[in-house]
Amino acid sequence: MTMPLYLVNSGKHPLLGRESLKKIAVDLNNMFQGSRVVNTIAATISPRRDSAFEEVLEKYPKVFEDSIGKISHVQASLPWKNNARAVFLKARKIPFNMQSAVEDELEKLVAEGLLTKVNSSNWATPIVPVKKSQNWVRICGDYKQTVNPNLVVDKYPLPTVDELFASLAGGKKFSKIDLIQAYLQLEVAPEDREILTLSTHRGIYRPNRLMYGKA
Repeated sequence: MTMPLYLVNSGKHPLLGRESLKKIAVDLNNMFQGSRVVNTIAATISPRRDSAFEEVLEKYPKVFEDSIGKISHVQASLPWKNNARAVFLKARKIPFNMQSAVEDELEKLVAEGLLTKVNSSNWATPIVPVKKSQNWVRICGDYKQTVNPNLVVDKYPLPTVDELFASLAGGKKFSKIDLIQAYLQLEVAPEDREILTLSTHRGIYRPNRLMYGKA
């Protein structure tokens, strides 16, 4: 069997192209869907590195906690129009197969101090549960009918994708920071918390942190 060999001046790893794969006749579907393991990478940590890692964990325990953190020295405030009026909307029906997950998430947010159960409020926005993986739901508020029409919109122009990519030109090292439920890490100013009140099938809850909104 004869196959062409292409030499490329590059520091990349060699690849098998379509021509080679056709002639070798490898069943890729069976290879990747079967029980055989193609590549196995075993990572080992030396005692010295493991000790340094444990030292970082002990020095910055709050950074590695599973609970939702809180941004320090900053609070979210809501600028209102002069003619703003309170809006109260009743809770919407939640599908039966999502009720337990919604209730669990509400209890978790209350336990962590992100929500406070209240008996009355001038404002109330129905929730929209968004189903996530592992039978977990994200509690969102449908603020487009209650809060959004009464807000003074910030006119600051957001950069486009092309502008963002242009600003990264010439960069060599990039970092990605994934914050756990980033909105919930920002505390809401006490005087604006009632405005973000959520109405649910379990009653009404006042957010102490910035809530997710339904797009």
